[in-house]
Amino acid sequence: MPAAHRPYPWGRTRIFGVYCSSFRVVQAIIEFFLALGIVYAATHYKFSADVVNAQVLPSALTLSIALSMLLIVCNCGMGLYCSKQSDHPPHVLRRLALSFLFSMVALALIFLLVGVPFHHINAIGIAMALSLAIFYLVRIGLLKYSFGTSLTKKVLIVGDGELATDVFDRLYSYSESAYSLFRLKQPTDVTPEQFGEQLLSMVSEHNISEIVLAYSDRRRKLPVSVLIDCKLSGIAVRNPVEFLERESGLIHFDFLDMGWILSSEGFHDDVVGRFAKRLLDISAGLALLVIASPIIVLTALAIKLDKSGPGPIFYRQIRVGLDGKLFKVCKFRSMYTNAEADGKAQWAAENDARITKVGAYLRKYRLDELPQLFNVLKGEMSLVGPRPERPEFVSQLSDLHMLYSDRHRVKPGLTGWAQMRFPYTANANDSIKKLQYDMYYVKNRSWLLDVLILLQTVEVVLCGKGAR
Repeated sequence: MPAAHRPYPWGRTRIFGVYCSSFRVVQAIIEFFLALGIVYAATHYKFSADVVNAQVLPSALTLSIALSMLLIVCNCGMGLYCSKQSDHPPHVLRRLALSFLFSMVALALIFLLVGVPFHHINAIGIAMALSLAIFYLVRIGLLKYSFGTSLTKKVLIVGDGELATDVFDRLYSYSESAYSLFRLKQPTDVTPEQFGEQLLSMVSEHNISEIVLAYSDRRRKLPVSVLIDCKLSGIAVRNPVEFLERESGLIHFDFLDMGWILSSEGFHDDVVGRFAKRLLDISAGLALLVIASPIIVLTALAIKLDKSGPGPIFYRQIRVGLDGKLFKVCKFRSMYTNAEADGKAQWAAENDARITKVGAYLRKYRLDELPQLFNVLKGEMSLVGPRPERPEFVSQLSDLHMLYSDRHRVKPGLTGWAQMRFPYTANANDSIKKLQYDMYYVKNRSWLLDVLILLQTVEVVLCGKGAR
């Protein structure tokens, strides 16, 4: 039986509740230690020269660790550790160049804050550039190395027909990790005991490490004893919703049942988590407001001078927030005044005629969202969460899917998991598809997931991804 082979091995691992590509995690760790060695050599050399002058400097090792972490964070912000990120050489080179630019700006700020003399920046800057050059060479080298199937994770899809095929096809298209996929159909004319023998034979022959049970008929008799033996031997046995959630970063509604929602991990909340999230919102929100203040001023000026779409600079609109409470969201105006003169709410469309020339640019780089930082500081929104929706659409969408109102169990966000993975919604069907990502966030939210989303937002803003 043919296997669907992926270019990178090891599958996915869960870190602080966040599913990550195991390969990318190892890649980040290796690159961190490569950078640490190179940057430490440069800082140690420079610091040794200043010992004679009895200058008070931070530890060379401490600074090297901080700068190496800075490089990894900048790489992450440029999407270099996203599993679906392209490893095509020009693409990697552009991302690494942007990462170096941001890391050098941050390096200058660090030197200013900790009092390191600026003549150190030459050697350390060269060391950081050398680190990124080595990252590039290593990544390009990996493109020429084909990981054998012995390193990939072996997954067996067991089922009774169309559902097993559907799970197989979705995993192949969604998977951000490397798998060798196998299918095994349970015939209707075979007893569970006989099928159990076939299952054991296939597990042994292909060294299967994970089994996904994809049965359309829930009443089907399964080889339970064999499956228990597999679990006891360390082979994971999962249902399709859990498995595809992990691989695709969304909850597949067509596989969903209420029993899974109530029994699965996630959908939890606690006082400490809420406090930590609010603390992040206030501290990071204030920092972003200070950093973005020149952009905010320039954007306001551009809107005011835009003759193609005269009108107010800001736009306020009623949105649905936490627990269904209404609030006024503040945005830069990106559409013509009275764009909905007929009073009917309209979905954003591709090449929307209501958008001004300046507004098209603002939407592409998400600059129209910046004033929502004030909503974040007021506590009406969070930095990370589902997109705040209009009451008219919420009423319509709640009738289409029973889980839609559950996205309001968390504060709406300036950015979010769904916003990173799905463009602006153009109709009700798009919103239901996007809801699958929102529910993944509601189920799996954590401080680390919020940080990763904020880092990914940097790439989205700089590259203008998913705008409409």
